[in-house]
Amino acid sequence: MKSAVPYDDPIGYSVSEFGGTMRISYVHEFIVLAEKLSFTAAANELHVSQSALSKHIAALEADLNTQLLNRNKHLVVLTSQGEQFLDAARIIDRTFQRAKQSLQQQARNDSMLMVGGLVDSPGEFSVLSRAVQIMQQQDPSRMVHFVPVTTMSVRTQIVDDVIDCAFTSYDYASAPDQEKDMFEYTVIGKMPFTAIMLKSHPLAQRSALHVQDLEGQTLVQLSGPRSHSGWNRIHSWLSRHGVNAETQPYNVFSLNDYINVDLEGSIFILPTIEMRKGELHDPVRTVVPFDDPDAFFPFGDNIERAHKSGVEFIAQPGGSIRDDHVIETCDKYNIAMAFTGIRLFHH
Repeated sequence: MKSAVPYDDPIGYSVSEFGGTMRISYVHEFIVLAEKLSFTAAANELHVSQSALSKHIAALEADLNTQLLNRNKHLVVLTSQGEQFLDAARIIDRTFQRAKQSLQQQARNDSMLMVGGLVDSPGEFSVLSRAVQIMQQQDPSRMVHFVPVTTMSVRTQIVDDVIDCAFTSYDYASAPDQEKDMFEYTVIGKMPFTAIMLKSHPLAQRSALHVQDLEGQTLVQLSGPRSHSGWNRIHSWLSRHGVNAETQPYNVFSLNDYINVDLEGSIFILPTIEMRKGELHDPVRTVVPFDDPDAFFPFGDNIERAHKSGVEFIAQPGGSIRDDHVIETCDKYNIAMAFTGIRLFHH
């Protein structure tokens, strides 16, 4: 009989030295049979018939060109070659199972989309969760896993392959050029703001406000360990439209504490989605929404996006403090743009 020849391989033995190609499933069956030393017990554990198990072991012996077992109707005993092969068989089986699990995990990873979300509040969490549900419905074959992001930058997580993409309330126009080159941004919606003020405030009787109405006004800025981090978006929004406003810091524990803020002579701005329903019936305060301020093009990035869609002509009211940048971008892409001076914006 031809015995195994050890060599420098993780498995410990050369398969070819046994005269054939091993069948992995038969190797596992041999291990179980070698431990049970009973065809009946091994077949029961493997959920195969005794005759099938016997044929598989015989095929394995033929592939190895050696006898692994001495067997009769009542007794199963490993041969010296069988005992030698058992150690290698266990290594082969463990290696195969690890490789199989690794491939299965990779397949799951390939089918899973890791989506991050910069969550500042329960309202934003509900919006992002709904967006994830829609993504799952659009492609049922892909598993979408939502990873709330509260501390680490979503950009850092994308670069480190922690997540594949992210939903975030972000002012794309203010992003540095390096970020625009690294990431692909897609606007999926706008988060409107609402103003809350005392009914005695001069602006309280307006049906809607424009961002320019905030010029020279005093705005409440929440501060605290879990305060309104969305203030950065409000500040960016004001800066984009050239609005200068005073700020009144107010220390709170969370955004929900805005209900206790003293609004005498000041205005509090928050995303509409975060507004408490009770504000609509408050006897002292009033709620005034903002008309959409972006009927004009505030930055050239809108023009760049229009160019990607093949736009060649643009008519807009104008009025942005960065109209020169918008004009420069139009010239870059040979897009004709006319300033109408008329605000026509439809939702």
